[in-house]
Amino acid sequence: MELALFWLLLPFAVLGHFASAIWLFNRLHAEVWPYRFRQVLERLLFLASLTVPVLIALQLPVLSSLITLSAEQRQQLPWFNLLTFGYLCFTLVACLLIVPWWLVPKLRYRVPSELVRNETQRLDLGQQLPGISVQGVFPRLCASLPGNQVLHLHVQTKTLRLPNLPRRLAGLKIAHLTDIHLTGKISRDYFAEIIRRTNDLQPDLIALTGDIAERTRCLPWIQPLFGALQAPLGKFFIFGNHDFLLPDTNLLLEEMRASGFVDLGGDCQRLNIRDTPVLIAGNELPWQGPAPEVPPRIPDSPSPEFRLLLAHTPDLFSWAQSHQFDLMLAGHNHGGQIRFPLIGPLISPSRFGVRYAAGVFREGPTFLHVGRGISGEHLLRFNCPPELTLLVLE
Repeated sequence: MELALFWLLLPFAVLGHFASAIWLFNRLHAEVWPYRFRQVLERLLFLASLTVPVLIALQLPVLSSLITLSAEQRQQLPWFNLLTFGYLCFTLVACLLIVPWWLVPKLRYRVPSELVRNETQRLDLGQQLPGISVQGVFPRLCASLPGNQVLHLHVQTKTLRLPNLPRRLAGLKIAHLTDIHLTGKISRDYFAEIIRRTNDLQPDLIALTGDIAERTRCLPWIQPLFGALQAPLGKFFIFGNHDFLLPDTNLLLEEMRASGFVDLGGDCQRLNIRDTPVLIAGNELPWQGPAPEVPPRIPDSPSPEFRLLLAHTPDLFSWAQSHQFDLMLAGHNHGGQIRFPLIGPLISPSRFGVRYAAGVFREGPTFLHVGRGISGEHLLRFNCPPELTLLVLE
């Protein structure tokens, strides 16, 4: 009976092993670590996630007999057999904890009824624009994998009906760009097409939520690309974690300002749009602080204020709620980049795992839009194409 129970629970222990590795990977990329140190931890975690199951498989005959052995017989076994058995017990507990933590929010999630319209235009830019190229042997190999959608693009128009939106702001159009990742791996023509498509949407305001460039050689691209963006109510941006990997982030800051963008990192500004007060703020935590000092909302104001937050990571969703923002825009998670049928994404660099990988969410009066991003450090996207979004507010 004990032996049968061991073999019955073994698959759940293996599931717990991989669930633990994925949880650690997501948390690793949600926190602030020195880049090189994080890379070492990432590779060690990847190596352990693959080698530990092999080591356990080699010890299965001994491990399965541990249940039937007496206490004296167990003491005579090598220490690594006992250690492996203890690890199996740990992964079984991890399975019982992590899998429900991942599954329950997934089953409970419903697209907010306030997302009243979602129109998607699907484009294969690799086929439509022969000038687009991928540089580097490994990036080209990744981009050529069957089913890889790294050069596909979804241009989405999402209409949000916000209960607290002042009447005069009805119809306001915000282009949400995030995770551009100028690395030189994808040629400039791709990003020029993104800019052209953004202007075709005729946004009133443009919000760029970080991870703009991570290679110095791409900085000369900034002004020709982002300077061409047009929005009558302004262009605003914050930095993401990859922007801080540049040797001198101030160079990128200067290029963005020269392109007509307003830096909202750790700051908030009051705008007057259609005779309506609008507070727009940017929060670059946890990578760069401090958070902006947001004044308290005036209750029962005769002229209600609309609040918009730009943040790189959706982990700041609770912060946005506590500061009474109506709408928060974020990226960072890339939609998971690989979305499995039925299961969805597994990898998402967030304290919440894949809960806010991409899409529209609502908690209380605050709405959150997480974009899948335009590009990425790793050119792998399966069932998760890049996304350019126009938000229309009603």
